[in-house]
Amino acid sequence: MHRIKRVLSEERPVSDRVKPDLMLAALAYHERDVDEELGLFDLSRRQTARILGASSPGAWGRVGIVGDRGERTIAQMVNGAVEHLAHHLRFIAE
Repeated sequence: MHRIKRVLSEERPVSDRVKPDLMLAALAYHERDVDEELGLFDLSRRQTARILGASSPGAWGRVGIVGDRGERTIAQMVNGAVEHLAHHLRFIAE
């Protein structure tokens, strides 16, 4: 969601891709409270939906540069996040 906010507020910001292995090792995912994490996830999604809902229709076409993936519009980022949700749900189910 941070990347989407940057694209809305900056002109063609550059973001590195997430390094999941480094994050997994450093952020203690397995020690977190599932209900708390789901609450944060829900709150972040609702906040982002409100921000996008208040943005102009043209905002969906704003572009950011994402690591080796190159240019991504906000619409592509949102669609990618929705598709990536299934990946995270598998871990939550475990």
